[in-house]
Amino acid sequence: ILEHRWIRSALQASVAIEDILEAHRGEFVLDTRSARNYVQHMFSLMSLVTALGRVYHPHEVLIFHYTIKCHYLLHSALMAHYLNPSLGWNYSGEDYMQKAKVLLQSCQKGNNPNRALAKAMTKYCYGLAFRMMKREHIWKS
Repeated sequence: ILEHRWIRSALQASVAIEDILEAHRGEFVLDTRSARNYVQHMFSLMSLVTALGRVYHPHEVLIFHYTIKCHYLLHSALMAHYLNPSLGWNYSGEDYMQKAKVLLQSCQKGNNPNRALAKAMTKYCYGLAFRMMKREHIWKS
């Protein structure tokens, strides 16, 4: 099926993009050849995501939802020979959301929503306090 080939091509482009960024980890810019390849793979990926979105969106299955982020990704690709795109990326927000989800779930059982939120915030504040303390101050005897 055509859509499956598009998905495979999109995944291959995504892997190629990650390979380029991994090869240039910590570098300020991408060299000319790598930047050109990065742009090519990024445009390929975004074209495929758009095509897949057009196929699946009319059926209200938001598997390949494309947004303004695609537009910004293409701009970052076009500027890769001036600034390595990986220097501006931050995945900590995604990591935080997973941790917050676990924390809130741990406070939910046996509590109404307001009480669960208050309990979660208390735990969060204790966690931040422990994180900011110096290790030698935590376990004083």
